[in-house]
Order: sequence, then structure tokens, then C-alpha cells
Amino acid sequence: MASAAVADRLSFSQLCISQARHSPHRTRQPPSRRQPPTMAPDAIPNADQEPLSLDRLIAQTKSSPSTDLLPAELAYLITAFLPTEDFDVRSKAYLLLSSFCQSARASASGNAGKDKLLRVFSPPILSKLGDPGEKEFLAGVCFMTAFFQVEWETAATVFTSDGLVESILDQAETSPPSSLPHVARMFAQAAGHKPCRTSFTSLTVEWLEISARQTTIIALRAAAGLALVKLSRNTGPDGLDAQSFAQVSDKDAECFKFMKEIVISSKDTSSVADAVEGLAYLSVNPDFKEEIIANPNLLSRLFALVPRKESLKNDTLPDQATTVYGILVIISQLCAYRPQMSEEQTQIEKLKKMARAEKKAESKEPSPYDQSEYVTKRIRRLVGAGVLEVLVAASVARLDSVGVRVTVGKALLNIIETKEHRGKVLQAGGAKALFQMIKRGLNDQPLDAMYLDSIRALAKLAITASPIQVFGPNESLMYDAIRPFSTLLTHSSSNLLQRFEALMALTNLASQSPELCKRIANVEGLVGKVELMMLDDNTLVRRAAVELLCNLIVGSDEIFERYGGASSSPSARSRLEILVALSDVEDERTRVAASGALATLTLSEHVGNMLAELQLEKHKAFGILGQLIDPTEDTGSVEDNPGLMHRGVVCVRNIIVGATDLERREALITEAHVSGLTRSLEKVAAKAPQEVLRPLLETLTILRKQ
Repeated sequence: MASAAVADRLSFSQLCISQARHSPHRTRQPPSRRQPPTMAPDAIPNADQEPLSLDRLIAQTKSSPSTDLLPAELAYLITAFLPTEDFDVRSKAYLLLSSFCQSARASASGNAGKDKLLRVFSPPILSKLGDPGEKEFLAGVCFMTAFFQVEWETAATVFTSDGLVESILDQAETSPPSSLPHVARMFAQAAGHKPCRTSFTSLTVEWLEISARQTTIIALRAAAGLALVKLSRNTGPDGLDAQSFAQVSDKDAECFKFMKEIVISSKDTSSVADAVEGLAYLSVNPDFKEEIIANPNLLSRLFALVPRKESLKNDTLPDQATTVYGILVIISQLCAYRPQMSEEQTQIEKLKKMARAEKKAESKEPSPYDQSEYVTKRIRRLVGAGVLEVLVAASVARLDSVGVRVTVGKALLNIIETKEHRGKVLQAGGAKALFQMIKRGLNDQPLDAMYLDSIRALAKLAITASPIQVFGPNESLMYDAIRPFSTLLTHSSSNLLQRFEALMALTNLASQSPELCKRIANVEGLVGKVELMMLDDNTLVRRAAVELLCNLIVGSDEIFERYGGASSSPSARSRLEILVALSDVEDERTRVAASGALATLTLSEHVGNMLAELQLEKHKAFGILGQLIDPTEDTGSVEDNPGLMHRGVVCVRNIIVGATDLERREALITEAHVSGLTRSLEKVAAKAPQEVLRPLLETLTILRKQ
């Protein structure tokens, strides 16, 4: 849908996703006074042509993307954005504008697409904005607002034309009050983009301040306030001068107050959209976060503005898209914990603070409202107010919007951080919503790193609950979940914590059925990544990797063959040595997993022979297995683990019984006596569980023959 493309390009979505890195090339030209041909929406170019219609132009653009708009068609499109046009006309106009801009970009490489758009749109826009006629000027203003939402780079180049802003202000002085909100809204769109901010002079800021203070035209107040908020959040060497910055930076509290009132009480959708967008910017401030969460009327109103399934057909114009996205940004800001920095990042931050030590503004202490305890309280209030239903509904309503998908994923991840909310997220359909959003993201190759938070949120749910609770009884959905979790594990941008959680989620899936094990094992590059992480210095990461491998060895013939099949490569012995070594680490759960893998592998006579060779050459394997069976032998500890005992006994039994060569068996029996393994088996015989007795006695019978 084109509306999604529009929503994704809204300037304030850069608050949470990305900032434009390159300023567009500027084409300096004075506003043109030349009038382009104009035509009413129902006009007919001539008697031989069909009447102009947006439907026909949309179909024409789709069938012939390289076809340019004729002057009459262009004039028709520009006037279609007038506020006097009904909803359907403006909605189709957005669709046509978006389709045409995308076709122009796709048909040319580099800046050629932008240059084409400038040739098409710049002359009529400048002509409209310089026209003394009330309707023509308003048409130019409304089109520029839409143009910013669809193709901001080209719109910014037009906006920065010499003398254009001053000309617009002059026109606004003589325009009727009903036109002023549209002028302010165009300024608000421009204020969100770096290249445009150099065109905002102190006179422009003064006009916005006066407009934001008046109370008779709510729409003007909301739009002007939004522009001021954007300017205050985007200042610097390339933005406003110091005096203008001082003028706007002190207005946040005042803007917050009247924008809050507009959201609660106004019925005008455009004013509410502007106010919500302004609150989205302001919600970065921890003090405003606390004010929002402490106002149940504001929360209730915000949540009510998110469309449910029955109203999806009305969520088409950018006003509605902006409102939904703005509410999600506010929710995400309220839920946001401070990012956890690595040691290197912490040191860099300290150096930055030292460099800024002389600046008063930078010496302020961080707000306590961003501490984890306050964030946790805010999340608890949000969940109690029904935020989970809102997030799920928004993901359904705007599934085709990248901005919505990413923001919902971030919010759900922060909510899921607290275990008490995970069951509620599952009940509200949060897992399904995450799954659908992730599947959309996986259509892109390679996967954009901004989707990793959503996958991580789903992984946390898959770790906490059983796969059936998360994905339902249909195992095909579990098969589909393998791809996002394996992507999180192997993605070049994932951090250690994300990879750890991916391991845990895959382990839970692998425990569900052999078929899931096989499918996980067949993911390209996954097993190699797991084996590498088995050697990680982090105990939890190492444990998770070994547990996943243990499940894969049990459930996948391919992985079993990789470690112990008769046709296995020479590297199989090295892998077995690693499992033996991991059976002797301090972490008990790692020992359980590693020894469990060994017990399964020793069912293969080939593995038994390799372990026998390892013992005869290095004389360490039996000592480690003896410690599994009886940890008190060397440590004096009175603690033992029946699971470890069982695994150790099975491994020893399979190695010795599987040694069919009598000479090798005799050598192994000698090694068992020397290493203390025989003594360990004898000590635990009296207390061994029933399932351990049979292999234990069978092993002792062979060992006592010598």
C-alpha cells in the first residue's frame, strides 16, 4: 500500500530508526511567477480525451512507469490535496504521488531520479506558492506538505530555494485564518529535515511562536507547536542560529501542556495527529514520560486512537498513519530502558563527558526517571491500561509499515524484559504479532538489523514458555520459527546477549521433536556457529551452546554422524575431545549437557573406539568420567548428581563393553584401575538409582575379571 510508504517516510520516524546522513543537492532558483495551467478535478482537457480522474492516472502510472504527467494532469494532482477535497480524493492523490515518485526513482540511477522529480514538480510548486490567489497558494502549501511525506529529499530541495520561506511568510500575512494551519503544518514537515532547517530564520520562528500562543485556531496552534518542537530537537551548527535556538528550546513545557490538551479534547484529526507527533518528540524527556504515564485520561485517549480491525479501512491518509505511529513511539519511549553499554562504550562515554565538562548544559545529572525502577513501574501501568491490545492491534493495522513493525517490536521487547508480563503478552497475541512482523522483515535479504529486537522478543517468549504455548499445536509454525532464531544467532550485527537468547530458543524448539532437530541442524552455518560458541569464555553462553548441541546429537542423524559416525572426518575426534573437556568444567549444567552428548554418541562403536584411543594416549578421559560418577573421589564433596552419575556410567560401559579387541580391552581395564575409575564405580554401587544399576554392574563384572 502506498499509505505505508508514506508513513515510513514521515520525518519524525527518524526519532527511533535513523537519521538522514547526506544533505540533498540544492538547486537554487527564485520562486517563479509563471502560472502553470490549472484545472478543476472534474475538468476535461478537450472533447477528444477522457475526463481526468485519479483512478485513471494511477492505472496509467502503474502500466507505464516511465510516462510523465502532462501539465493538466500535474495541475489536477496538485489541487487534489486541497482540504476542501473529500477523503477518497486525497487518499488516491497520495497513492498517485507515491507511485509516480517511486517510478521516477526506479527508472533512473543515482541523482537522476531526483533531478527528474525536480524538473516535474519544482516549477508548478514554486508558481503556486508565489501566486497571490488564495486558492492557488493554499494548493501549493498542501501539496508541499504531502510532498515532504512522500519524497522528502526533493521537497527539501524545493523548500530551500532562495527567498521561498520569506515569500511564504509574506503570503501568510494576507491569507485568511483558515489557511494558516496548513502553512504551519508545511513548516512542521520541513523542520524535521536537516537540509531545511537552515532556511528557518528568526522571523520564521517568531511567526511560529505567535501562532503557537494563540488559542482561537487549535489546528494552527498544534501545527506551529509541532514545528517548534522539531526545531528545538534538531539544532546545531547546520541548524538554527544560537538566538533562534534559545527562543525555541524554552517552549517545551508549554508545548507539552497544550498538545496534551489537544489530544484529550480535540475532534480534529489533523490537529490530533500534529499533537501526537509533538508528544512523540517530547516523550524523549524523562520528565514528560512521567507526566504522560501519570495521566490516565491522556493514555486512554491515545490508546483509543489506534484503529482496531473494524476501522482499518479508514487508516489510509498520513494523518491517521502519523497518529498511529506517533502513539507507538510514545509507548516505546515510556518502555525504554537505558541501553546496556559494553566496557569499551562506557570508557568512550567517560571521555566524552570529560570533553564536555566545561559546558553547563552537559554537566547536568541524568534524570532519575530513566532509572530501571521507574521504567518498570511505567511498564506495569501501561500493561494495566491495556497497552498490549494496542500494540497487537497496531501491528495488524499497519503491518505493511516498517516503522510500525520496528517500533512495536522494541516496545514488546522492553515489556517482555520483566518476566511477570510474558504470560500476558502471550494471552494478548503478542507472539503471533511478533511472528508476523518478523516474517515481513525476513523477506529482505540480508535481514535489516533493526528487526533483531523483534526476534529477540519472540526468543524470550520461546525461552520462558513451551513451544506449544508460544506457537500453538501446529508444528509447521515451529518450523517457521527456526529461521528467525537462527538468523539472530548468525547475524553479523547481533551481540552476545542476542546470540545467547537465540541459542536458548533453538534449544527449546529442538527439544520438541526429532524433525525440528533435523531442520535446525540443516540451517547453513548454524552448527559451526554453535560449536564456536561452545568455547566462549562466558559460562552461560557456553552452557547454552552445549545444551543445543546435545539436543541436536540426540535428534539429528546428520549431527550424530558428524561427531561419531563410521564415515566421520578426522575432525570428529577433536570434537569428541572438546565434549570430554566440557564434561569437566565447573558449571554443572554444562557438564550434564556435554556428558549427555557423550553418552548418546558412545552408542556408536566407532565413538567408543575413538574415546578408548583418547584414554590410552592421553590418560584423562577415565578420570573425568570417574568424577561424573563419584565427585567425592578427589574433592571430598558429599554432593552428587544422579544424572551425571548415569551419564558417566553409560559412557564407561559403552567404551569398555564396545572394545571387542581383547588386547585393547585389557589395556582399558588397566587404565580404569590406575585412574581410580573402578573405585568410583564400586563406591556408588550401593546408592545408584535403579536405572543406573544394570550398566554399572555389567561394567564392574568386566573390570573385576582382572
